[in-house]
Amino acid sequence: MPDSRTPGRLTSDRALHQLSRHYRGTCLSLLLDRQIDIAIVAGQVDTNLFESHFLLNAEVNLLVESSHPLASRATVNLNAVARYPIANTCDIRYCRKRINSVFNHLGLSPSYENINLADQQNLSDFLIHKHGIILTIASQASQFRIGYPAKIVCLDEQDRISIPFYCVSNSNDTQAQTHHAISCIQLEARQLSRCLKSAERGDLSS
Repeated sequence: MPDSRTPGRLTSDRALHQLSRHYRGTCLSLLLDRQIDIAIVAGQVDTNLFESHFLLNAEVNLLVESSHPLASRATVNLNAVARYPIANTCDIRYCRKRINSVFNHLGLSPSYENINLADQQNLSDFLIHKHGIILTIASQASQFRIGYPAKIVCLDEQDRISIPFYCVSNSNDTQAQTHHAISCIQLEARQLSRCLKSAERGDLSS
């Protein structure tokens, strides 16, 4: 039976399918497939199929194993960071352009290595034996362990990298509850941003 949809609609559906495959494995793919209504992403999405709402900027820090040569420093510059491999995790795939631009501005070329954070053996070899670095937005106030002692180190003030986070929805989504949810998320993001700044100053009472 012939498809009753117009050629234009078929072309549109085909383009959406290709975009969905491009973003496969990410929340944007689920958004395109209408499985979710809202996604929070790092970096602004460069397609008019989505409507982006700015949430906050998050500072990039370094997560290293406690015996890493940089672990004993209070802060480090990007020149020192560029000497070690950086984990190319799914978290930073869409932030690479922003991260690389900061390195390139200083005449540096970061070296990335594909890492599966769920593979403990692979992660251990990367962090301990290769002195690898994981870029994270976790602050020093949220030190944590990832199977062995780890340390979060900040970048020098002049070398700091800031990643913008956006709340994203389908551009043709006119549902009132979607827009209300986005407004609530933006409010929470502003409160979170204030808390993060307080944590950086060591003032958690505000």
